[in-house]
Amino acid sequence: MHQEIPLHEGGGHGLSDMKKSAPYHYWTLILTLSSTGVGQLAYGSDFRLPANFMFRELPLQVKADGKVVQDVLRLPPQSLHELMAQVSGQRTVSTVQEPQNSPKQVPSIFVQSPKTKGQLLAVPLVPVSHQDSDEAVVLAEAQRLAALDFPLPAKGKSEQPTSLRASRSAPQSETLVLRARGDQLEITPQTLLMNLGGLDTRVIFDPALDQTPQIFLRAGKTLHWDPIRRQLQALKIGSSEIYITYHNQMYILPATIVKSSAPAPLLGEGKSLEQLTSVLALKDQPYTYQTPIPSAYATEANEKPLTLADSAAEVDATRVLTEEKSKRFVLPNPSPEYRSVAVQVIDERSVPENSLLYPVSGVTVRLAGTQVTARTDAKGHALFGEFPGGARFWVSIEDEKGQIVPTMTELSLPRGSKHQVLRARTMSYRTFFAYQSILDLAQDNQLGSFCGRTMENRGKESLEGIRVRLNVEADGPYYIGSFGPQRDLAETSKSGRFCFFNVKPGLVEMSFFRGANYMTALSLPIFPGAHTEEDLPLENSIGRQVYLASLPTAMEQIYEETAHSDLFQPVDAIDLLAIGENESFARVSPNVLGHEAGYTDFKGRLYTLAQAPEFENVVYALDKDKEWSQHMQVLPLLQRGFVEDLFHELNLQDNRDSIAFDPAMGQALIYHTLEQGQGQVKFTLTDSHGRQRDDAWYFGSPSQGNSKAVFFNLQPGVYQLRVEGSMGAIVGLDTFAVDFWTTSLLQTGSSIQYSLLYRREDKEE
Repeated sequence: MHQEIPLHEGGGHGLSDMKKSAPYHYWTLILTLSSTGVGQLAYGSDFRLPANFMFRELPLQVKADGKVVQDVLRLPPQSLHELMAQVSGQRTVSTVQEPQNSPKQVPSIFVQSPKTKGQLLAVPLVPVSHQDSDEAVVLAEAQRLAALDFPLPAKGKSEQPTSLRASRSAPQSETLVLRARGDQLEITPQTLLMNLGGLDTRVIFDPALDQTPQIFLRAGKTLHWDPIRRQLQALKIGSSEIYITYHNQMYILPATIVKSSAPAPLLGEGKSLEQLTSVLALKDQPYTYQTPIPSAYATEANEKPLTLADSAAEVDATRVLTEEKSKRFVLPNPSPEYRSVAVQVIDERSVPENSLLYPVSGVTVRLAGTQVTARTDAKGHALFGEFPGGARFWVSIEDEKGQIVPTMTELSLPRGSKHQVLRARTMSYRTFFAYQSILDLAQDNQLGSFCGRTMENRGKESLEGIRVRLNVEADGPYYIGSFGPQRDLAETSKSGRFCFFNVKPGLVEMSFFRGANYMTALSLPIFPGAHTEEDLPLENSIGRQVYLASLPTAMEQIYEETAHSDLFQPVDAIDLLAIGENESFARVSPNVLGHEAGYTDFKGRLYTLAQAPEFENVVYALDKDKEWSQHMQVLPLLQRGFVEDLFHELNLQDNRDSIAFDPAMGQALIYHTLEQGQGQVKFTLTDSHGRQRDDAWYFGSPSQGNSKAVFFNLQPGVYQLRVEGSMGAIVGLDTFAVDFWTTSLLQTGSSIQYSLLYRREDKEE
């Protein structure tokens, strides 16, 4: 009788001849405990390793047969060759006499890596007298075992190991074969027919494939894809589609599941051990299969009887494993702090870094899309009630006396910020008309205008000698000198000021050049019939990283009661484009993308566009205030077909407005984290013209920990989202951009984070 104790799950290539194309490489070593309670290979007992290559990664206590083994240590990433070279001569075999009627235990080291094709293999350790041949014996035995065709338990069937003879005589499953034809993929058969309750469909990859095809399912309720065993299992009668990507091309394979008339086989199907290649990392796949026993020791005497205590312990272990896995994705602050806000209105002459302020008094500041207003006092302050921390919103500045030009600006209230005042710039009518007179321009009241100051990254000094360009139609740029706009100026003067007039509203990309050299770019909203005045610190981002994970399918989010964060699946890599910079994030490690310092955030925000054949095109806003210590922002990816599935499923439910889904328009998917005891919330959108939409389609259950809704068929542009509680209190505010053929995803209240305590870096050779 023995218990397996995993000592290591870490990065590292393992054997030196590992193919570089294999993305994940792990060694797992497991020690066995004697039935007498004495650790044959337990640390501190008879298995002794030199301290210079063992380290404490996690303090563990493992209880086996009534004995507690303290401080189980994890082995660092090494190849089996390196490991055995260091272990040789450092361990002894237990000399404790076991009862005569107990089965003989053979000290073993259990090895797992891509070299063993994802399977745990028990390699017997030779006696101390054969220390000089340890390394050769273990390596030879591991290679011999890796060549065998060990059985794996089929999903939903008995976990009891079957003999090699029994598994090889079991009925074979249907197969799906993927072959290479140049850069194209040939799929056989072209339509997949499966039997519910019948054998699983085995997917075979042609060795000639120079890349590993990635497989995704449109309907997780109908089919199940097991990337470890490379099998498809029918779960429900019906039709579905299987998405297969290869060389940046996506292939759609129709699948039909019918009821099986043949009885299910009694024995599990024999399966070869194939190398794991998937967008999901091996470290995120739980070990749910039984460790195979080498044929030399596969006897009845060595089989452990299954008792009630053991069965209950396995259930508890599964629960603990599930809970530990779910802790990877967390909501660090589900209850946002509420703060009073003061908006100070200042005019275009102000230079805050020099404490030179010209406040505007007696004007009205309005939260866009609401009746929430405040009036500025003599020092330009307009006092508001409590706003939720992390809010991002628009304010309009209005003056019935005609002192200032109507102004719209975006403000941000970062979490944890100690600032009590948010400043909003405006321009006096006198200056605005003087500029237009000098430039001989007429401002169209259906278009917007913008003036800004180029600043160094700390926002303490203006930048001279900068040229500015927009990606939309506009009059300008006009650079401001000592006495207003000067047509002969081709770059910013000492003041750093510039202006554009008659700008097309929406999210615009503004690029900056020093001479002929490109510097940086940013994205910001422009509003119709309003002026915007901003200070723009350039190259102010210190870099950021995001963790990639796919959201559950539309069906799971509609009908499952489980929190959606528990159903996240890590994703290796996608194309993530920084809008404005138009540069892709770099792949930092498996599941992690990032960019270095030098990008420009607009008030702490960077807009990005995610693109991948197997996922929807989604616009994300990455906010600096959502970066937490010990956590990494998660980029929640939507599987291809998610939005259309969501529409068709929700359209069948009662009390839905009758609309037609237009994939060419923009869509908005919203997740609001509910505070404890909070019920359903209401979502309202306000566009840049001040028009409101409250026709959200809600789905899911509050028991999932959040309130979810989707807005279909949105016109491209910029929007403000308002989240209201049952009594009309504002519990969330955010802004976002919409474009054709894309979905915009927002997380309010809190955003999903990946806990760095559970992150293990993959090392590459």
